[in-house]
Amino acid sequence: MKATAASAVSAIPTSSEDIKAQLAEANAQIQKLKSQLMDGGLRQRKVGAADGESATPQLQQQHPQSVVTGVPVQVVAGLCLLSFLLAYFFF
Repeated sequence: MKATAASAVSAIPTSSEDIKAQLAEANAQIQKLKSQLMDGGLRQRKVGAADGESATPQLQQQHPQSVVTGVPVQVVAGLCLLSFLLAYFFF
């Protein structure tokens, strides 16, 4: 526990030079990760580039067909009425 606290205290910058150095290291790490992402990472597919269309990806909105499943409203209303009447008469 003391080792963790000591490492946390040492990680906190105490001067503006330390903060600037950490900022520079963080920016370098960000640039390195961005370049790795562009070099070997996944790339977005160009949609329609072979057809002469624009190379920007086109979002296709898919509307799933609404399928009604479950208990009909009339059956639910009947069950509610039945349970109300049972509770009213027996309690």
